[in-house]
Amino acid sequence: MFLAMLLILAAPFLLSGCKAALPPEKESTVITVKETLHDTTFIDVPDSSAVKALIECQNGKPVLKQITSAVPGRKLRPPTLQLKGNELSCDCYADSLKLYAFWKSKETIKKTDKQTPVLIDKPLTWWQTALIWLGGLALLLLLIWASWIINVKLKK
Repeated sequence: MFLAMLLILAAPFLLSGCKAALPPEKESTVITVKETLHDTTFIDVPDSSAVKALIECQNGKPVLKQITSAVPGRKLRPPTLQLKGNELSCDCYADSLKLYAFWKSKETIKKTDKQTPVLIDKPLTWWQTALIWLGGLALLLLLIWASWIINVKLKK
């Protein structure tokens, strides 16, 4: 009876196995920031302005009589006319234009690599093999002994 109780209490320890804990997965994250400088050129359409004026001669010299029309352009102001002596000058003024533009763009790339460990089974040592065989033999002998005890008790 005592031996049966001992066997029942020892069975979980005799029949349990052990397993090595797996090493954790290694995870590495690489963050790459790529900064790019962009430039562009704006294409501006041609522009013009026009002026028409009447000139007449007074005492053998040209005189600016009247400006009949002055047409401004998209960016050009109407031209100004000046007549000094025998010289006619026409000035057209335009606002300044910025033709080049620069900007920066940033691109962030996040790459995560997981490295799963590869488990390699090691062969059992001679001692571990011997313990396995001895445990199996002891279990077999225990079963034979338990069946013999049961047969003896039932015959009485």
